[in-house]
Amino acid sequence: MGKRPSGGDIFGQKKGILCALFLGQPLLAEEVRCDLGGVALGFAVDRAQFVDGYAGDPPRRKVSRVRLGDEDFEAEPIVMGTTLGFHGAGRMFLLQDGSGRLTDMTTRAALTGPCEVD
Repeated sequence: MGKRPSGGDIFGQKKGILCALFLGQPLLAEEVRCDLGGVALGFAVDRAQFVDGYAGDPPRRKVSRVRLGDEDFEAEPIVMGTTLGFHGAGRMFLLQDGSGRLTDMTTRAALTGPCEVD
């Protein structure tokens, strides 16, 4: 007969399952939604991407999925204290007054409007 698992063994297994369920999920992600002059913008910033890796680990790429109007694309998230944003073909920053500014880096054209962070 095999050994019957103790409560600690079962709890350890459940804890492992819970960790596996959440592994890789953006638990610390902040969802941002903006209306930039009638153009909907949404993106998430996962602060866990900014945690230093272990010594010897290769650099990790930081990625945010962005939806601008009908387009989806990846951009590199920006976190500077309480300031959130991203950059790629365009650069987006949330301003202290709760508005957002998206600048096209080629033409320097900008869209601005109110944003919400969840």
